[in-house]
Amino acid sequence: MKSGKDRDGIAMEHDIVAFEMEGAGVWDEVPCLIVKGICDYADSHKNKRWQNFAAATAASVMKAILGRYVASERGRPSRSQSRFGEFPHSHSIPCIRNYEVVKRQAEVKKLHQLLSNPSACQAAALWGLGGSGKTQTALQYAYQRWDARDCSVFWKLGLDDTKNEENLLEAVRDKIKSLESWVLVIDNTDDIKVFLPGQSSGKTANLIRYIPQSAGKSGTGLWTSRDERVDAVVGPGRAIEISRMTEAEGRELLYTKWNKKDIGAKDVTITKLLEELEWLALAISQAGAFMRRTQTRASEYLKIQQTPGVPNSVLGTWHISIERIRKENQLAYHILNALAYVNNQNISEKMVAEFAKFHGERAPIDWKDFKDDDKEHIAADDNYSDEQSIEILTALARLKEYSFIQIHRDDKKQKSYSMHKLVQDAARFGLSAGLIVNELKSGTSSGGERYYAAIALKVMARLFPGNKPGLSWQQSEKYVEHAVQAAEWAEISGTPVRAAGLLQLCYFLVDRGYSLEARSLELTEKNLSICQQALGGRHPDTLYIKYRLAHAYFRNGAKQLAKDMTNKVYPLQREVLGNTNLDALRTLALKAFILCDEGEFEESHRLLTQAMRRCRDDGKEKSYAAAIILDRRAWLSMKQGDHEKAAKLASSSLKIYQKKATKSIQTIRCMELLAKLYVDTGRYSEAVPLGESALDLAKARWGSKHLTTNFLMHILARSYFELEQYAKAEPLAKEAVRVGQDLPGRSHHATLMRESKRLLADMSKLGY
Repeated sequence: MKSGKDRDGIAMEHDIVAFEMEGAGVWDEVPCLIVKGICDYADSHKNKRWQNFAAATAASVMKAILGRYVASERGRPSRSQSRFGEFPHSHSIPCIRNYEVVKRQAEVKKLHQLLSNPSACQAAALWGLGGSGKTQTALQYAYQRWDARDCSVFWKLGLDDTKNEENLLEAVRDKIKSLESWVLVIDNTDDIKVFLPGQSSGKTANLIRYIPQSAGKSGTGLWTSRDERVDAVVGPGRAIEISRMTEAEGRELLYTKWNKKDIGAKDVTITKLLEELEWLALAISQAGAFMRRTQTRASEYLKIQQTPGVPNSVLGTWHISIERIRKENQLAYHILNALAYVNNQNISEKMVAEFAKFHGERAPIDWKDFKDDDKEHIAADDNYSDEQSIEILTALARLKEYSFIQIHRDDKKQKSYSMHKLVQDAARFGLSAGLIVNELKSGTSSGGERYYAAIALKVMARLFPGNKPGLSWQQSEKYVEHAVQAAEWAEISGTPVRAAGLLQLCYFLVDRGYSLEARSLELTEKNLSICQQALGGRHPDTLYIKYRLAHAYFRNGAKQLAKDMTNKVYPLQREVLGNTNLDALRTLALKAFILCDEGEFEESHRLLTQAMRRCRDDGKEKSYAAAIILDRRAWLSMKQGDHEKAAKLASSSLKIYQKKATKSIQTIRCMELLAKLYVDTGRYSEAVPLGESALDLAKARWGSKHLTTNFLMHILARSYFELEQYAKAEPLAKEAVRVGQDLPGRSHHATLMRESKRLLADMSKLGY
């Protein structure tokens, strides 16, 4: 810590303004917060004249901190109380209290009236345009309830069942229900249909079952949404519209953000400006922040707002600031536009740094720039110079100063950024409408829209490597929402299939588990549309997408669609690519697999035999295509009840897979199949080494919480048990049951779950 260079590096990375030495270690012994006034700095440069001032500063800060906490006469819970869950009231509100918020008196009053019954479970909702102040009003209500210390307060940013496990949601719901008094805020619930019975299907159907209902207890549910139909969830007459601010509220907010004193006299210019901003809270806040930052007068800002060519809407508010950013800091402007084409939450500095690499490129991005080389899919490095890091951090700071982005830190103090959806809309609108003079030679009439959409795809191809060898499932997980969002803009980028590794994203979603397969299907359909437009219906890439779409249909249960698609694409692949092309044989193998699943064993066997004969005739009996065909023949034999033959075929397939791609998904799945066949035929001593190797590969690729990993745990535990290796069987069976209960789609391996529970019961009788 004596090195100034080290301190500067740490300060830059963690936003540190000072280093405390003398008090360090006190908090290791006593839970405390150290407040210290400073009159010396660095290596003891000190001015005694400032010592009294520093002490007074520390005292005033301490007083301000204590003022944030409400005094309480309650004693601490006893140890016995804590053990049985009788905890004092607590809160989980992710947003800090906003002391600059302008209270929406009428809306808050109506909200308290709707939620005034202290002895009933009740609900209300706030709805309105994005940026109208719904979240701030809900935040105000939540902190008022928390300040009263009459209940526990919880906050959930929407509900998306693809990101949560059923058991976890049920456990949280049941815990909240058990409390005597609680408030639950469900913020940004814009997809209302997932909360209504019969309005959606699959894993997102009827999420209302996870919302606690406490009969005879005081429970409050507060929803915010852009959708007026939220009253179908909370009840007729219980949804409050958060619309335009009143003139008094708008003036107060503008002056607060502008850091000016409202003299009280009615100012026609201010009124006109608020009218231009459509009295929208977020727009007023942004305008005030701009005027404060740039020392701009209201009349000057109004003149810019009314300039011909600038849309007379709230989107124009951000256009003014975006244009200012472009003139002040080109890198910040570049990052802002690129971020408009990814998810608006959980934006990492690594992502921003990758966007920064494209700053200053003069040539348009073309789809031919996106190669199939593995280097394109290797996660981006972190080798940035100090100068580059400072430039990026300065650009981010400028965006924050203009209220374009917000900074967040998780429990591990890791920094991330978010951007309001309306800001993204404004950035995209400016690019598409040509409001901003784009200095990049994009080669299109739509300004930089195509350019920045393509950048988002390019960066996701680097950061989201999908299922490339040597890259784990966990590495891709944190970028999946950004990749999905970037894929939504693939069409306007003019970039066909390979542009953002869109196929890699589809593979990942299918491979991750059942809960995301529907999204994979949607993206594959989009992928096909883009590819057909760009390359035509007979291009090899287009044909391959059709095969992937057939595969996606089959995984989603649309077997007839899958069958129809294979019947269409296979003849084209034979004509364009040849009989022994890998893609053509893949499609033929899928067609046979679908027939096998439908019980048409003879036709399935005929097709697979035909495919293998073609491989032999072409000298490819040891090729990757041959391994796929042998794999499918093993499944067919297993379905027909001939497990011995199935094991031989799977073993032959595995030998080829292991030579071609040791750690590929196909290799792991083939090992899984063969291990199952060994167990089914009582060959436990052969199942153990194979199962152990497969489990290691599966854990390295997907982690423990994956269906394939869990399946391998079950069959390996069974093998240990049958070989009387109980010390190995017992912990593995326990882990398999524990993890398996939380997996989506666990009905697919319900038999294995029952079997592992039976094994545990048997081992318990044996003393394990």
